[in-house]
Amino acid sequence: MSVCFSSRHIRVQFIDDTAGLTLASASTVGKTAGGIGKSAANVENAKRIGKLAADAARAKGIEKVEMK
Repeated sequence: MSVCFSSRHIRVQFIDDTAGLTLASASTVGKTAGGIGKSAANVENAKRIGKLAADAARAKGIEKVEMK
């Protein structure tokens, strides 16, 4: 899992390092954001993107994340 914060946006990706593939993702940029404004890097939107990311991961069958 990769989480990237900037001063304006939040991005979360679930990555299969072995295959080099992004399995699921959510961010304050693009369609998954659902109308989040320009300055989206705040606590409220972090919670929202966290839920969207978890939902996207579950939809792909991801139930556990290992940090190595």
